[in-house]
Amino acid sequence: MIDDILYPDILPGHVLDQYLGDGWYRLGNLLFTSHIMEIDGKQCRLYWIRYNLTNLQWANLKKNALAIVKRNRHFSVQLKKFELTDELENLYALYQPGTSFNSSATINEYLDHKFSTGIFDTHVFEVRDGDQLIAAGIFDYGKESMAGIMNFYDPRYRKYSPGKFLIMLKIRHAMDRGIKYFYPGYIAYGNPMFDYKTFASDDSIEFYAPQAYCWFPYDLSLLRLIENGEIILAPPDERM
Repeated sequence: MIDDILYPDILPGHVLDQYLGDGWYRLGNLLFTSHIMEIDGKQCRLYWIRYNLTNLQWANLKKNALAIVKRNRHFSVQLKKFELTDELENLYALYQPGTSFNSSATINEYLDHKFSTGIFDTHVFEVRDGDQLIAAGIFDYGKESMAGIMNFYDPRYRKYSPGKFLIMLKIRHAMDRGIKYFYPGYIAYGNPMFDYKTFASDDSIEFYAPQAYCWFPYDLSLLRLIENGEIILAPPDERM
């Protein structure tokens, strides 16, 4: 359920930073904001999340997250300016049938690439086993932020946790560039389907509370209080 849509003609990095910070995200060639999703016939509240990289040290990420990076060290990784190729589409075609949520049939459809206006600064990590492309992670640059757009992989490599590996690649790259925030998308309260996005850290993740128009440290107990109405969040101009 989309709350609002914006079709920008131009989108400088600092402007994308602002929209991401206000709970907006990319879908195709547009920006949207949404806070409710229907999953398996049940409405769930969405909470956008981000990794605050300002004071994060790589060694302070969770041990199991760092172990995933180590497990994938024998694969080659290349960062490229994104171009839609048959190789990427073929890899996505292997991945898409196994998704447990409604997803686009092709990358072209998801990114609305046929009608791309080039307003996003989009790159991709490609992971290879020898010459074979086994995983890919697409993301956008802002000025002080990065937004993860798509991760997909060959299901035969599932034991290597390639989706999480791609998240770790993006986090490491963002840290190396001095980027402040990495946005991996949303979680859905009451449904653990998207909780994997929080796997890398306990103390650097923040969630966006639309009721208050601001970000808070990620805490399930706080989310529970908000959802149960035990804490009422107010916009900044309504606070005492």
